[in-house]
Amino acid sequence: MTLPSVISRVSEIQQQLQLLGVRQTSSADTSSLFAQALDEAGAAASTGASGGGSSASGQEVVDIAKKYLGVPYVWGGTNPKTGLDCSGLVQVVYKQLGYDLPRLAGDQVHAGRPVASLADAKPGDLLGFGGEPMKHVGIYIGNNQMIHAPRPGKSVEISSVYEKPTAIGRILPDETAAA
Repeated sequence: MTLPSVISRVSEIQQQLQLLGVRQTSSADTSSLFAQALDEAGAAASTGASGGGSSASGQEVVDIAKKYLGVPYVWGGTNPKTGLDCSGLVQVVYKQLGYDLPRLAGDQVHAGRPVASLADAKPGDLLGFGGEPMKHVGIYIGNNQMIHAPRPGKSVEISSVYEKPTAIGRILPDETAAA
């Protein structure tokens, strides 16, 4: 976890707490929470790029993602029982492999190592779309196909990569490095 992703996550949590009507903490409390988040980020960085499952393969990512085919799209959804949005799907899939990814699509893609082009993408890589900030993320499954939660009224599906991704990120370690 990088410092910008920690800051982004703290901001997301503060916004969610405001929506729930939770009172704002004092600056001393916030500083303490921020220090704790930085410690966790440092621990995650020392255990790997995304903090987990270094033995996972791209095919495992794809197989797990396929379990969610047909789950309805729900904006902000992170629970497969009630619905997922695009970044919720990615977060749920990678969490099962021991990776704690940020909540936002662009942060998820940038949490990994950059991949130069779709021709270099491997199953399990994250495809980000829509400029900066990214508006959509999907999981590449190979052969110009991805699995994603596209939009309201649709469900998690497999589709062709419909446009050139804004960015591609690889969360998993390279197989040669893991061997």
